[in-house]
Amino acid sequence: MLQVTWRRQHQSHPLTVGIDVFASDASIVVESLPLSTEHGDVTEWRLVIKNVRYQDAGVYHCQVTAKHSRRRSFDVRLHVKGINIVVVVVIVAVVVVVVVVVVVVVVVVLVIIIIIIIIFSFIL
Repeated sequence: MLQVTWRRQHQSHPLTVGIDVFASDASIVVESLPLSTEHGDVTEWRLVIKNVRYQDAGVYHCQVTAKHSRRRSFDVRLHVKGINIVVVVVIVAVVVVVVVVVVVVVVVVLVIIIIIIIIFSFIL
């Protein structure tokens, strides 16, 4: 029997053991995918973090224990780069609003200047 355990490095409690998830964060799931390879049938175990955030970055430790075999461990480093897409959309929306306001103000000022010129041209 094969047992796969995922945990964050430097944390004693596991995120998952087999297909059971012990993480309090609902964005963490484990996938068990059967595969056929040249070495026979195997199972691929994936730790999936949905909607990854900056605080998810770090080292994740995968421990594989098989009956009548030694335990194997693997470390996976997760890098989170860039900024959240929601922040980008908000920044772009704010810039668009500012540009529109500036254009409206410029147009209003130009209209006022034109009106003043027309009024003074009739007076003179």
